[in-house]
Amino acid sequence: MPPSPPAFTVVMDLSTILDVTDEHSHLTRLFNTRIDQAGGVWEDELDAFVFAILDDLEGRLTAGLTAAGLKETVSRVIDEMLEEDQAAVSYGGGKTRVPLTPDGEVDILHSEKREDDLESR
Repeated sequence: MPPSPPAFTVVMDLSTILDVTDEHSHLTRLFNTRIDQAGGVWEDELDAFVFAILDDLEGRLTAGLTAAGLKETVSRVIDEMLEEDQAAVSYGGGKTRVPLTPDGEVDILHSEKREDDLESR
């Protein structure tokens, strides 16, 4: 019997993992949920806000992921993060905020309260 090919490890960063799994829209939903939960985010806070979520996601994705289960694992972890947020989010009167699009472009980032604060300055 011929020997089995040696196992090898592929190292991927979070960006590559998201590209391979095509979980960008799912992640965008998580961003929007968190931004909504925070009552909006100032534009100058957005990078730190997004990177905190990405760090949290990366921390939950442990070493030893397999190629076969990669998409399912990333999807499951994002779902878990969304479920945690759903328990804490209250949607006032059915209003929604969609501050980020799936391709990462920024829309409106401020809650009504923060927009009122800006107008009063």
